[in-house]
Amino acid sequence: MRMVGYVGGMLRGWLRGWLGGWLLAVWVLAGGVGVASAQGLVVDATVNETTVGLEETVAYTVEVRGTSIGSLRTPEPPATEGLVLLQAVPTRRSNLSLINGRMQQRVAFTWLFRPVREGQARIGVAEVVVDGETYRTRPITLRIVPQTRRPSTPGQTTPYGTSPDRTDRTIDASDLFIRAIPSKQQVYQGEQVLVEYQLFFRDGVQLRQSRLTDAGDADGFWREELDVDARPVPRSVVENGLRYNMITLKRVAVFPARSGTLLIEPLRIQTEAYVPFNRGDPFERFFSLRSQYQPVELASPALRIDVRPLPEPAPPGFTGAVGQFTLDAGVDRTEVEVGEAVQLRVTLSGTGNIATLEAPPFEPPGIFEQYDPEVSTSVIRSGREVRGARTFTYVLVPRSNGRFELPPLSFTYFDPEAGRYETQTAPAQTIRVTGTAASPLASGTTAEGLPVDDIADLKATPTRWVALGRTPLHERPLVYVALLLPLLLLAGLYGVQRRAARLAADVGYARRRRAHPLARRHLKQAEAYLASNQPRAFYEEVARAVQGFIGNRLNLPERGLTRTRLDDQLAARGVPDEVRQTLRAFLDECDQARFSPVLPDQEAMASACDRAAGLIIRLDQMLAREVAVS
Repeated sequence: MRMVGYVGGMLRGWLRGWLGGWLLAVWVLAGGVGVASAQGLVVDATVNETTVGLEETVAYTVEVRGTSIGSLRTPEPPATEGLVLLQAVPTRRSNLSLINGRMQQRVAFTWLFRPVREGQARIGVAEVVVDGETYRTRPITLRIVPQTRRPSTPGQTTPYGTSPDRTDRTIDASDLFIRAIPSKQQVYQGEQVLVEYQLFFRDGVQLRQSRLTDAGDADGFWREELDVDARPVPRSVVENGLRYNMITLKRVAVFPARSGTLLIEPLRIQTEAYVPFNRGDPFERFFSLRSQYQPVELASPALRIDVRPLPEPAPPGFTGAVGQFTLDAGVDRTEVEVGEAVQLRVTLSGTGNIATLEAPPFEPPGIFEQYDPEVSTSVIRSGREVRGARTFTYVLVPRSNGRFELPPLSFTYFDPEAGRYETQTAPAQTIRVTGTAASPLASGTTAEGLPVDDIADLKATPTRWVALGRTPLHERPLVYVALLLPLLLLAGLYGVQRRAARLAADVGYARRRRAHPLARRHLKQAEAYLASNQPRAFYEEVARAVQGFIGNRLNLPERGLTRTRLDDQLAARGVPDEVRQTLRAFLDECDQARFSPVLPDQEAMASACDRAAGLIIRLDQMLAREVAVS
C-alpha cells in the first residue's frame, strides 16, 4: 500500500507540473501575457466545511477569476471570531482553463484556521486589490461542534483538501440539497408565479440513477410545466462560503385559483451519490479508489404563497384573465357576396394563463348567421414565464346584401404589475355584401309546397282515419323474446366466465373435464395407426388413452404413475377387482404387442380398440358413481 501511495503521489506531482506548464504555454502563445483588462473579474471566498469539529482545521480560500488578471497583491488574512490563524502567509495557487472557447485565469490564496471553542465562528471580509481596484468578499459563518459529533475521523486539512488519513463520510445537507425559489410569495388570485427548483451539490459529489418521486403537488393552483435543459451544464456558485455546482431541475408556473394562504408541496427525488476520498484535490479524486455510492432522498422545502383577492368591484366584461395581454382582431376579407363565409379572427396574446382565456363578447348584426368559434392555443413554455396566444375564429355568413359593420371588441383583464384592471379594444370591421338574396319561396319550400322556416296554413280538408289491421306491438311475442335475449346472453357469458375461472383455479376439475376429450383424441389417433397398419404405435396410443383417462379422472400425476399405484387408487375408489384385473390384463396385452417380435393382425388390433373404449366407459361410470356417493 505504501508503494501504491508513493507511485500515486509521483504521478500526481508529474501531472500537476505537466498540466500547469502546458496551460501556461497555451496562455502565453494566445497573447495572455501583458493583457491588463479586468473586465468580468470575480472574487469569491470559500471554506472547505461550514460545520467543523473542534479538533479539525478550516481551509479558507480567496479566489480571483477572470479572463486576465493584472497586478495582484497578496491579500491580508481576514479578521475572525472563534478561530485562530495557523499560518500568516497564504498558500498561492494559479490555474488556467479554457471555458466556452475563452481562456480563464484563476489565482487562489488559502489560509488555515483552527477553532478555539464550540459554538458559532465567523470569518470576516477579505480585501483583494487588483490593478489598484479593491474587491471585498462576503463574511462566512461557521458552526463549531464537538469532535465526537463529526461523522468522520479528524485529519490534517491542507490547501489541496483533506489529508489521506481521513475516511469517507456520509452525505449530509451541506453536500447536497434542493432549493425551491418562487418568483413571488405575495400575489393576486390568478397571477403567474414561477417556481424554480435548483439542485446544489458540492464539488466532487457525483450522482447516478436519479428519479423524481414527488413532483410537488400544488392544491388550489393551475400549473404549467416550463422547459428546462435535459442535460444541463452545472454552474459554479458560492453559498455561505461553500462552493457548489448548481443545475436547474424543474421550472413550474403556477396560477392560484383562490385567495388565502396556499401550499406548494416539496419536490422529492431519490438518487445515489458519493463523496470522493479527497474532494479538494482533482488529482487526488482521479487517483482515489476509496469512493462508494450512498442512497439519498432529497426534498425541497414547502412553499407558502399568500394570495390576495382581486379588487372589487370588477368592471363589466371581466372574465377572470390575469396577466398582461394584447387584443388583435381582423377579417379575412371585407367584400363578399350573399351566402359566402367571412372569417373573423380574434387573438389574445401575452403572458399569463393563456389556456384558460375566454373569448371577448361578440354580437354581429342579425343579418349574419354565426357559428361557434374555432379555438386554437399556442403556449410557449421556454424561458421563465408562460406566454403565448389564444385565437378564436368566427365564421359569419351574410343572408342579405348591403354595407354592415361588425361591432368593436373589448377585452378586460387584471394587470398584477400595475394593480388595476385594463381594457384592450379592437376597432369595428366594415363588411360590404354584394349580390342578391335568393327568393325564400324558391329555396325554402318542401315537396308539398309548404314554406320552410315559416308557419304553414291550417288545412281545412276533412281527414278519415283507416284501421290498418295489424297486431299492436305490445301483443307480439317476438318483442318480449328480443327483450329477454340480452339477459340470456349475459347469463350465458357469466356461466362461461365462471367455468373458465374454475378451470384456471381448480386443477382437478380441469383435468376431469378434459379426460374424455383427450381419451377420444388418443383413440382416434389409434384408429389412424390401425388403418395404416402400425401395430406398435397403435398399442402405445391405446394404452395412453386408457391410462391417461384414469390419471386425469383421478387427478393423478402422469409422471411416476405405475401400474401398482394405479390399481391401488382404483381399489380405494371402490372399483371391483374384476374390472381392475381386466384393466391389468389389457395393459399387459398392449405392452406385449408393442415389444413382441410377432406383430398382431388387424382383427386383434380392432378388438383391442373396442375393448379400450369399453373400459373407458365402464371406468367412467364407476368413478362417477363413487364421486356421487362421496
